[in-house]
Amino acid sequence: MKWLKYFAFLLSAVVLVACGGDDDEQKGGKENLTDVVFQVKFPSYNFVNQSAVETGTNGNGLKVDILKVGFYATDGSFNLEKEFMIGSESMDVLVSLALGKTYNVIFWAQNSECEFYDVSNLNMITMKNPAIASMEGIEKLDAFYGACKGVEVDEGGLIFDVEMKRPLAQINVGTTKSWKEIKFKLTDVPIAFSPLDGRVVAKSDLTFQNIVMPNKVAEFTADGQTYKYLGLAYVFAPMQKTDVSCVLTIYEGKTETSYLLPLDIQVNHKSTILGDY
Repeated sequence: MKWLKYFAFLLSAVVLVACGGDDDEQKGGKENLTDVVFQVKFPSYNFVNQSAVETGTNGNGLKVDILKVGFYATDGSFNLEKEFMIGSESMDVLVSLALGKTYNVIFWAQNSECEFYDVSNLNMITMKNPAIASMEGIEKLDAFYGACKGVEVDEGGLIFDVEMKRPLAQINVGTTKSWKEIKFKLTDVPIAFSPLDGRVVAKSDLTFQNIVMPNKVAEFTADGQTYKYLGLAYVFAPMQKTDVSCVLTIYEGKTETSYLLPLDIQVNHKSTILGDY
C-alpha cells in the first residue's frame, strides 16, 4: 500500500504547487522544484498530572482535527500556507520546494471550530478572551505545534521528522461543595506564542467566564478527594513553572465572593485550584 499512500500525497503536492503558482510565485522566475516530506507525529495526548489529578478525558487532544502548515523561504521570496485534516496520530505532509533555498516551516494543529486563537499569522499565535458555554467548547481549546527551522533544500528526496508538542497548560478549578457559577481572571499570563521559537512572547490578562460543566455535576479526584468541577481552561505556558496571579469569583444568586489565589503554570502540565468554595 506504500505506493498508494505516496501517490495520494503526490497529488497533494501537485495541488500545493498549483496553489502557489500565481499568488505565491517564487521571485526570479521558475525554480527547480523537488518534493520534500514532513513526517508529522503527535505525542501522547494526556497532560502531565502535577498533583495526582484524575480528570477523565480532559486534555486528551481528541478534538484536534486540522493541521495548518506554513512554508516560508528565509530570503522572503516565497511563502505558502496550507491546511490538512488530521485522521491519525501521524501523517505525512508532502510539498514541492525550490532547490537551493532555505525554509522555515511551522505546524499548528487545533479544532476546526475553535475561534479562541488568532492564526492569521502562524509566526505568532495569539489568544482572545473566551466566553465558553459548554465543556465541549472548553475541550476545543486544546492545540499542538511543531517547527522545522532552517530547512536547506539542497537535494531531492528529503524527509524531516516533526514532533508536535502542546504549548498549553490546563487549569482545573474544583470545590468539595455544590456546583456554583464562577469567573476567574488570570493576570500577566502569556497570550502570544511563537511556534518557530517554541516560546511565549507576550503577556496580558485573560478572563474565563460563563463556564458550565456537563449537567453542573462533573467531578474529578485529587489526592483521593473528590471535587466538583467549577471550571477548566487552557492557557499558553512557558517551559519552566511560572507563578501567575488568579482572581476567582464565585456567584451565589446576586452575591459575589472573590478570592486572590496563587497559581503556577507550566507547558503540558495541569494546575489546580481546589477548596471548599
